Amino acid sequence: MYFLPAARGQGVGDRLIDLLLATARQLQYQHCYLETLSTMTRAIRLYEKKGFTPLTHALGCSGHTACNRFYWRPLTPDSAHP
Repeated sequence: MYFLPAARGQGVGDRLIDLLLATARQLQYQHCYLETLSTMTRAIRLYEKKGFTPLTHALGCSGHTACNRFYWRPLTPDSAHP
């Protein structure tokens, strides 16, 4: 997820993540997984604020070979950590 500089710092990403997580729950997803870059420190802070926890490795092969940070978040109480 990327925003133009003019849209950053206005809570748009925060609201979008809330909407995405709510939609994922409605669609009965059990967890969310994301990949990012260690240089995206503001995004990482947002992800962690939203309950994403770091993983030590990628889950599967997403094709995002430049990403070096991996995060997971349960959407249901019984969602097992990978």
